[in-house]
Amino acid sequence: MDDAVVDGFPRSWVDVTGETAAIGFTRASETRTGAMLATLAASNPGGRMLEVGTGTGVATSWQAVRR
Repeated sequence: MDDAVVDGFPRSWVDVTGETAAIGFTRASETRTGAMLATLAASNPGGRMLEVGTGTGVATSWQAVRR
């Protein structure tokens, strides 16, 4: 994976990151981390995942992507 290039962003990511910035939360997942989470989620099609909320939903938006 070329960590300098992220191929697409989840639709919900735009809304979630906007709201995250609006409330001043600065500890959301970085873009490269989100891309890695999307890859991991896609590696188990039809599988189940559980994310225990630790922020504003930025990481969740990446995991919900279906590729």
